[in-house]
Amino acid sequence: MTKQPLLVIAHRGAKGEAPENTMAAFRLGLEQGCDAIELDIHLSKDGEIVVIHDDTMHRTTDISGKVNELTLAELKQADAGRWFHEKYAGERVPLLEEVFDLVPANIMINVEVKYSYGRKLESALVELMRRKNRIHNVVVSSFDHKVFAVSEAS
Repeated sequence: MTKQPLLVIAHRGAKGEAPENTMAAFRLGLEQGCDAIELDIHLSKDGEIVVIHDDTMHRTTDISGKVNELTLAELKQADAGRWFHEKYAGERVPLLEEVFDLVPANIMINVEVKYSYGRKLESALVELMRRKNRIHNVVVSSFDHKVFAVSEAS
């Protein structure tokens, strides 16, 4: 049996050393030489794909509310770094598109879909992956099997 090389995945970025699911955490993971990045996505009230683990804002930002009940403008006002350490004050909740722009094509991205939001997130994700030429290097995962259900209209 041949040994496969170890795959280093930056889970929510380098979340042990930077605030999870922020551009700072993803940059640090890349600097540390990760082979892949895992992140979590939700849909904003106005249909934008944002990178954040929880469906609420209070654990990792300085505002409260449900992600899908806030517009992108409202989400971008939140400080997503200060809770972790003062040096990360001003980090914002990123768009998935911003992460796609940051991460080189040779680094795999594992996008975990938390909720379908009435099947709106899946189509937005596929459209973004196509537009950003990320079909070949993005893995989509979810604990919600319905995310992967194929409708008869597909």
